[in-house]
Amino acid sequence: MFLPQHPTTCPQDPSRKSPILFLVFMALVIQILWATQGPIALQEGELIDTDSYMRLNRVLYLVESGNWFDSTYPRSNAPYGEVPHWTRAVDSLLIVGAIVVSPFMSFSAALHWWGVLVSPFFQVITLVGLMWLGRSILNREQLLIVGGIFILQPGVIGYYLVGRVDHHGILLCCLILLLGCTVRMSQIPCERKTCIAAGVIAAIGVWVSIEFMIGVFVSMTFLACCWVIHGGDRGKGIMVMAVSLWIVASVVFVIERGVGNVGLAEYDRFSVVHWTLFTIHACVWLGMWSIKNWKPIHAALCGRLLLGALCSLVIFCLMAVLFPKFFQGPLVDVDPLAKTLQWDRVTETQPLIAVDPWQFGRFLFMLGIALPGIPYLLRLLWKERDSQSRSFWFMIMLGVLVYLPLAVKEMRWVPYAELLFVFPYAHLIHHLVSRVGPHLRASLQGLVKAAIVMVGVFGFVVGGATLMAHEGSGVGSTTAADCPIKPLSDYLSEPTRWGDRVRTIMAFVDFGPELLYRTPHRVIATPYHRNTVGVVDTYNTMTDTSGELSQHLITARQVNLILICPSSPAEPGYYAVSDPNPTFYEKLLDGTHPDWLRQIRLPSEPLQKFRLFEVIP
Repeated sequence: MFLPQHPTTCPQDPSRKSPILFLVFMALVIQILWATQGPIALQEGELIDTDSYMRLNRVLYLVESGNWFDSTYPRSNAPYGEVPHWTRAVDSLLIVGAIVVSPFMSFSAALHWWGVLVSPFFQVITLVGLMWLGRSILNREQLLIVGGIFILQPGVIGYYLVGRVDHHGILLCCLILLLGCTVRMSQIPCERKTCIAAGVIAAIGVWVSIEFMIGVFVSMTFLACCWVIHGGDRGKGIMVMAVSLWIVASVVFVIERGVGNVGLAEYDRFSVVHWTLFTIHACVWLGMWSIKNWKPIHAALCGRLLLGALCSLVIFCLMAVLFPKFFQGPLVDVDPLAKTLQWDRVTETQPLIAVDPWQFGRFLFMLGIALPGIPYLLRLLWKERDSQSRSFWFMIMLGVLVYLPLAVKEMRWVPYAELLFVFPYAHLIHHLVSRVGPHLRASLQGLVKAAIVMVGVFGFVVGGATLMAHEGSGVGSTTAADCPIKPLSDYLSEPTRWGDRVRTIMAFVDFGPELLYRTPHRVIATPYHRNTVGVVDTYNTMTDTSGELSQHLITARQVNLILICPSSPAEPGYYAVSDPNPTFYEKLLDGTHPDWLRQIRLPSEPLQKFRLFEVIP
């Protein structure tokens, strides 16, 4: 695209060819650089984030126990066990991948390496879906810019890095595929295969995580708006999608829950609450389609608008009566103290814009493309005359209106907003390149065009990173360099020392999943909202100033070992309180711990960043 254009004798139209191979190559280069030069020692068995370790823990226990319908993980929240909010969707994916690789190595090793590669695997599928989503209105040069910018977005990179065993990249992939089906349903309303595919993707996405309900809402709202504006057979397409969604959701509902647990209402994972919503939604669209020949309603825009508003009100009222807590969000049943101890300190739940003081480095770094993207998207909506292109940009704007506020509130939603803004921003860059090129000499065209693209791709990332460094607004976390859990776990697992029997360890909440993965021991706290009791008990123990509560909780929890890491950038502040009396944690730090604890001398230099105490029976 950076070279002067000359006539070609090739009978094929190069503007319609997909640049997917080049984009996959770009993604592969980034993954190799991360794997070899990044801070995570993948070759030594390290993974990204606590969720990766907990995912593998969960799968290993499922394979060992064979208890599909009981999600309790017994070694967490000891001695009671923890029931995570995750479904079996990702578990199934990890098991299938490990089985494929297991002829060449042990199942645990196969599971580990498949987990390491699962996010890049879905990155390739995501890139294919991205090209498919945009090809109906964009040419090859525009798609190339779209894919290049998408790959290099900070939030997207974080989702797909090698070594991340998580569901977020899968959800982003599902959203791209769903939006691709949605665009085609707006163009060809009665294409049954596309409508069914949209319903299947929506159901699978919700099974992976109920976060995907937002994507389903965007898709259904856009299609409903198309039906209201244009009428015709669009209602039939939405009906087919809604029924397909309900059928697949019903199947996975039984697969996930079994017959005995279908009535259990849970708001933070797929349950009867969401299945009921899909049932009502499918029935509403079936009813609307059954009166398609009633011309006073279906033939006039005002009639369709009135009918759509009435049906939306019916769905809202039925859900409000059946499950009133649904509208309070998935964390409605979580203890507010647990939210403060967990969600207020997790990187992905931090706001994109810090307000005390006002800091914009994170916004510029993560979502700077929105600054020119918003006005240019409005320009496209205003000036676009092609109905298909205008419909596409309307869908993008609807998604922006939903995901941008969520991204500003919590950074976990940033990749979705990045996906949406990539299209108008790439269109803007291509527009600038096209306008500038004809005014330059042929020898300069390639250089200037490349400069525009490079500045457009990297400008906000570099500028945002610089501003973040100046503000000090980056969100950090404890790394292996701060607290090397792996060598400590090897020490705790030695059969001649602490690995001779299972013990219960009380440690910082972020250490729990990796300790579970690398040792045979149990832990109390893990960084998940369903382990509220474990998190709060650990916090109350460490911040106790009386000495009585800490001893009571340690006894009740059957704790054998207490682990702290003073070199962690997060742990000391996490346990800091305003009480002038020394806390239990501070006593562990300064060596004035009670006489029912014995400090263990750790042998080597990496381990000496920790302090380990044994509870004397």
